[in-house]
Amino acid sequence: MKPSGRINACMAVGKDMFYLYGGMMEVKDREITLDDLYSLNLSKLDEWKCIISVSDKLDLFLPF
Repeated sequence: MKPSGRINACMAVGKDMFYLYGGMMEVKDREITLDDLYSLNLSKLDEWKCIISVSDKLDLFLPF
C-alpha cells in the first residue's frame, strides 16, 4: 500500500530500507497530522509496506 501524499514527514534510511513516518496533509480546510510508518526496500523498489497504520481517530477525516 502506497502512503498518501504529505508534507513535513520524517524520513530515514538504514540497511537498504527507506522509512517514512508521519507528516501532515490537508483535507479541505483542515490540516491533519499523520502518525503512520511505511517502509520501502531500496534494493527492490517494488512495494511500500505499512508498518504502523494511521490512528483510528484520523479515519474520520481521511478521504480513503
